[in-house]
Amino acid sequence: MSVETFLDLFTRIQFQVGLLAGGLGLLLLRVLPRGRVGWGLAATISAIAAIQLTVGRRIGVTIGLIALGVGGSLLDRVEPGARATVQSLGWVIIAMGAIVTTVRGGLSATPWIQVLTPIVVVFTGYWLASWGHLPQRMLLGPLFAITAFGIWSTVPNTDSARVLIGVSLPLVLATLPGSRARISAMGAFPLAGLTAWIAADGGALRHGSIVGSWACVGLLVLLPMIKSNGVELRPSLVLLVQALFVLVASRAFGLWETALSAGVGVLSLSAASYLLLANVGNQDTVAGRQPKQERRNG
Repeated sequence: MSVETFLDLFTRIQFQVGLLAGGLGLLLLRVLPRGRVGWGLAATISAIAAIQLTVGRRIGVTIGLIALGVGGSLLDRVEPGARATVQSLGWVIIAMGAIVTTVRGGLSATPWIQVLTPIVVVFTGYWLASWGHLPQRMLLGPLFAITAFGIWSTVPNTDSARVLIGVSLPLVLATLPGSRARISAMGAFPLAGLTAWIAADGGALRHGSIVGSWACVGLLVLLPMIKSNGVELRPSLVLLVQALFVLVASRAFGLWETALSAGVGVLSLSAASYLLLANVGNQDTVAGRQPKQERRNG
């Protein structure tokens, strides 16, 4: 990808309106009481509003995203007496929202796209929601910005992806240390739905690019899996691996014509990345605990 392509991105109206919308979203996160609007919800609202203004009306997608947010908000509720019932209802609404986003989102009628898109939405949303509990949640904004660039560099139709990049850049500031922004299920599932839809819609002309773009979430999904096993990773390593993962997914597998070949490549890349990070993280964790053990022995 040439320098001229990057410069062209910054001159496009979709990017510029997305940047403005992301800036307004950042302002809302700063002004409103903590927790009133989460990071994921701010990003989703900013992006879909900018897409409506610059790309075209996406009523079906908007309805699906609203359902995903409503379902996610039910998952966030923790009242012990109603938890099982409320969360079950939440999952039903999330599934319906993912289906509406796919069916009413103007995506290709190709069967595998119609089947896999809702699954990708729910799977990605589930792991995104867990970022609210991670000690490294300040990396959420930078990692998502890398994901947005990966989608833009992969799909043939980049209109909506330009918006996503513009929105993601200001919102990086909202997750840095000292900020108040957090992500919850109410924001994670709509953001996952929007991201998956942008990839599937923009990649309609080359199906391999859809799979490659979906994979650009990278460590946004893999890191919570690794952290669930008690593994610690250095922030610099996380950012580096995310950049490399997205580079391979977007500029290698995402450029393949068939979805099957791209899918095999993505699964192999994901497995290798997971094993690498888990191994490195375990070594770092053991090394970090060793001095304490030696001091106790002394």
